[in-house]
Amino acid sequence: MSAGDQGPKGRAAADNPLVVALDVADLERAQRLSQQLAGEVGLLKVGLELFVAHGPRAVQVVSRYAPVFLDLK
Repeated sequence: MSAGDQGPKGRAAADNPLVVALDVADLERAQRLSQQLAGEVGLLKVGLELFVAHGPRAVQVVSRYAPVFLDLK
């Protein structure tokens, strides 16, 4: 996503430096949190715990609400 691209709710991620880590293994909980944070955060971080539990589906679900930073280290 380039700086000019619009994220969910019409806000560009570059305009908001707030990154929220979704450090949960439950996909439904991650989705609820993402939905609540939509329009308020610049990025949502999907970490190893959520990705191992649900794979690429976790990124697909969360990215509906904000751009995703995938951190698998």
